[in-house]
Amino acid sequence: MHRERRLPYNRGMRYSLVAALLALLVAPSFADFSGALGPLRDAVHARQETVDGSTRRGRRQLRALVAAETGLTRESQSVGDDLRALERCAKRLARRFGGDAVLTPPLHQALGDLGAVAREERDEFAAAAGTLGDAAGERRLSRALEKYDVAADRAATARYVWQSARKLRVGWKKITKVSTKLGLGRLPDFSLRDANPSSSRHGRAVSPRDFLGKISAYYFGHAT
Repeated sequence: MHRERRLPYNRGMRYSLVAALLALLVAPSFADFSGALGPLRDAVHARQETVDGSTRRGRRQLRALVAAETGLTRESQSVGDDLRALERCAKRLARRFGGDAVLTPPLHQALGDLGAVAREERDEFAAAAGTLGDAAGERRLSRALEKYDVAADRAATARYVWQSARKLRVGWKKITKVSTKLGLGRLPDFSLRDANPSSSRHGRAVSPRDFLGKISAYYFGHAT
């Protein structure tokens, strides 16, 4: 009687396969607002290839990496959304990959880039100070800017990346909330996915705000 020979299959192989499948499923939908999270997502994805899924520790690490990558693939409409995604990603990785040589540099790079973008928005709103023609509005704007500056200072001295991202996000929300009420907020944004395979931004969402301060033109077409 002939018996079918089965290949060895263990829990480690199962987790590795699940991680690989999830990575393939979520990768195409990556679209952060600022573009600062791309290198971090790539590093998280690459780190999965180096984890031994046959051990208990490795399986836990894989789960943390998959969860972190999934969080970085969600659509983002603002710097605040990107900061929230960074906060959650960094917090998931802190326990399993604290001080990791592969993940630590892109985590700090993403934090620095997002901090710079948030600062640019803060300075745009600060430029409106003294032009509102409303004493109450001027005071509200001044207080919001002060609160952002305090939050940014605390973020700079925070111990962990996720703590810094949270503090920056809180400060960013203060100024955007007040600026919107005062009519200083930017016009509604839109973004479209770059479908040009020759583009360096291929697969990512592109927004007019990516080209602030530069001459750019936009047109919309439809073909069947």
